[in-house]
Amino acid sequence: MKTVKEVMTTQPAAVTLQDNIYEVAVKMRDFDTGFIPVVDSETGRKLIGVITDRDLVLRGYADKHSGSTSVETVMSKPVTS
Repeated sequence: MKTVKEVMTTQPAAVTLQDNIYEVAVKMRDFDTGFIPVVDSETGRKLIGVITDRDLVLRGYADKHSGSTSVETVMSKPVTS
C-alpha cells in the first residue's frame, strides 16, 4: 500500500480571487485535474475555497455565466483543512 506522501501532489495548481472561471478551466485541462484550490493572493498559501469541474458547470456555465466570471462566484467555501 502506498503512503499519502507517495501519491500526493507537492506543487498543485492553484488560483486566486483575481482569476476567472476560464482561467480555472484552462488550468484544469493543463494539469489534468478536476479540482483547483483557491488561495489568497498575498501569500498564495492560505486556502480560502476550492473549485471543481462540477462547480464550473453547475454554478458557472449552466447559470449562463461567461468565462470572465470571477472565481468567487462559483467556488465552494468555506473549506475546512
